[in-house]
Amino acid sequence: MLKSVCAALGVFAAGLSAHAQSAAELFGRDAFISDFKMSPSGQVLAFTRRIDGERTIMVQSLVDGKSNAFSSANQKMHGYDFYDEDHIVLFKSVTTTFPGYKGEYEVNGAISLNWQTGRTHQLLTKAKDLLWPQLNLSMIIGQGSEPGSVLMPAWVGPNSRTATFDLFRVDLETGVAREVKGGTIDTIDWFIDDTETLYGREEFSDRREWHKIWGYSDKDWTSLYAEETDIRNKRFIGLSPDRASLLVVDWESEGVNSAAYHMSLTDGSFSAPVFSKTNADISGTLSQDGVVLGVEYSGLQPSYEFYDAKLTSDVAQLVGLFPNSSVEIIDFSDDMNVILISIEGNDHPGGFGFFFRDTLELQLVASARPFLDETGYGLMEKRMVTARDGVTVPTIATYPRGIAPGSEQARNLPTVVLPHGGPESYDRIHFDYMAQFFAHKGYLVIQPNFRGSTGFGYEHRNSGRGKWGLEMQDDVSDALKSYIDSGIANPDKVCIAGASYGGYSALAGGAFTPELYKCVVSIAGVSDLPMMLNRTRSTSGSDSETIVYWERVIGDRKEDKDDLKNQSPANFASAFQAPVLLIHGNDDTVVPIAQTLRMKGSLESAGKSVKFVKLKGGDHWLSTSPTRIETLQAMGDFIDKHLKN
Repeated sequence: MLKSVCAALGVFAAGLSAHAQSAAELFGRDAFISDFKMSPSGQVLAFTRRIDGERTIMVQSLVDGKSNAFSSANQKMHGYDFYDEDHIVLFKSVTTTFPGYKGEYEVNGAISLNWQTGRTHQLLTKAKDLLWPQLNLSMIIGQGSEPGSVLMPAWVGPNSRTATFDLFRVDLETGVAREVKGGTIDTIDWFIDDTETLYGREEFSDRREWHKIWGYSDKDWTSLYAEETDIRNKRFIGLSPDRASLLVVDWESEGVNSAAYHMSLTDGSFSAPVFSKTNADISGTLSQDGVVLGVEYSGLQPSYEFYDAKLTSDVAQLVGLFPNSSVEIIDFSDDMNVILISIEGNDHPGGFGFFFRDTLELQLVASARPFLDETGYGLMEKRMVTARDGVTVPTIATYPRGIAPGSEQARNLPTVVLPHGGPESYDRIHFDYMAQFFAHKGYLVIQPNFRGSTGFGYEHRNSGRGKWGLEMQDDVSDALKSYIDSGIANPDKVCIAGASYGGYSALAGGAFTPELYKCVVSIAGVSDLPMMLNRTRSTSGSDSETIVYWERVIGDRKEDKDDLKNQSPANFASAFQAPVLLIHGNDDTVVPIAQTLRMKGSLESAGKSVKFVKLKGGDHWLSTSPTRIETLQAMGDFIDKHLKN
C-alpha cells in the first residue's frame, strides 16, 4: 500500500536543489512537504507540496492511486483535516476591516473541499440569522450524525448583546447548515459525540464572572460545575471513553502540573488525577469524535499517555526509536492500528511516517526538507541551566551546521540568543526555521525556556508572572552566561533577537543588559507595557477575560503602573549601546505596529542607531513565505554586519 506513496513523493523531490537559493529563501520558504493528514480509514492521504515556490495541496488514494492537486498560494492557511473519505476542510484567515468598527481584525473561516470533484463550499455562511460580524466561523467540534456532515457552533442573533452560541450540523458537500441545539449568550462549547448524543455545554461570562458546566440528559439540563471567576482556570476537554465523565485539565491550582481529572456527568464530582507528569504540563489531548483518547505531555521532547495501556506502550516504543528528536502524533486511523507521525530533531530534520501497531513497524514516507540532505543542518543540544537564584532554565542550543555539540570545533562561537514568544509558551527539540537559518550561517543559537514559560510545570510558569524584564530577563542572560563560561559562546560576538514576547526580551536585553549584546533585533515586539495593557483594555473590554489574563501575566495597569514603566524598553532608549533592527508587519492584529513605532521614535530621539523594516501584508505569525524570507534576509544581513565584520 505505501510503496506507491513513497514512489510518488520520491518523484516530487527529484531534481530539488538548494544551490540557487539564498539562506533566507531556503529557510523562509514553506517546507517542501508538510501538513500530512490521513482520512478516517487511513486510505487517503493529503499533504502540502511546494511547487515552483507555491503551496499546493496534494491528495492521493492509497487504494486506486487516484490523486488531485489544489493551489493554496497567496492564502493564509492555518491547516486542514479530513472529516470523511471525500472531504477535507481548509482553515484560513484574512485580515480585514468592518464598517463602523475601529481597526483591523483577523477573521477565520472553514472551507470544505471535495478532493475528488474539486468543489468547495464556505461553511456556516448559509446558516440563518448569523451575528455579523464575528471573527471565527471555523470551529468544528466533531462529526455529525448524517454522513458527510460536521458539527459547528456559531453566534446567532441581531447584535452581540443578545446573540446565542448555537450548534449546527453542516453538510460538507453543500455547505447548508441546520441548527441542532440552541445555546445561550454565555455558551462557549458543547460536548457531543458522532451520534449527536448531547452530554453537556460549557458557559463562561467575564461580565458575570462565572464558569459553568451543564449536563444534558433526558432532555433536561442539570448544573454540574459552577465557579465564580473572572478567568477560566479549568479546561473541559471532552468525553471520557465510557462517556460517563468529562476530562478536565486544571491549569491554575497551585502545585499542579496541569493535571487532568474526570468530572462526573451525573453529579459533577471530581476524581483523583487521571493524567499527570512531574515538571511537565499537558500540552495537548488526542481525541476522536469528541471522545478523548489520551494526552501529550510537554517538555523539551513530548511524551504521551493514553487510557489504553497497550497504546501507551506502543507509542512509547515508537518515541524511543528517536531519542534525539520530537515525535508528534498527527492522527490515528479509525481502527487505531495506523498512527501518522512527524519527526523533527537531530535524528531527522523533518519527516513523516506510518507506525503500524499490529506489527510495530515504522515506515517513513516523506522528507519535509530534502534540501538539508545536501546542505546539512544544525544539531541541537539540551542543557539545564542554573540561574543566579538557583532556578532551573531548560535550554536548547542549536550548533552551526557541521559542528557537533561537544566537539573541538564547538568553541568561541558567534552567538544569537533567541528567546521565544508568548511568553507562556516554550521551545522544544524541533525544526525551528529561524534557529536553523542562523545555524546555517555559522552561529550558535541559544533558546532558553525562562521562568514564565509553559511546558515545565506550574511553578516555572507562574514564577514569571509580573517579572517581565526582571527575573525572566535574568534567565535569558544566565543561559547565555552558561555557554560563555563553558567556552562555547564568544562573549564579544553576541546578538539577541526575538518575535512577539521574544521581541520584548530582545529590547529588554538591549536596554537593561546593554553590555551583553552587539546588536538587537525585535520582530513585532512589545516596547511599552502600559500602552499594551491600555490598548488591550480598550479593544477587549475592561472586564474581559483577555485583560484579566494579561494583567496576571504582565502586571496591573493601575497598581503596578510605575513598575510597568520601568520594565518598558521604550523608556530606556538612552541605555542602548547596540544598534537595533525593528521589524513589524502592517497586518499585525496581536501586537500593534504602534509598539514598534514607539520604540523607533524613542531610539531616534536618543540618537541611537535604529533601522525599521515594515512588512507589507505581514501578520503577527509571519504566515507567508514572502514575509518570512524578507524577515530572515533583513536579520541575517544585520547580524552579519555586527558579528562577522
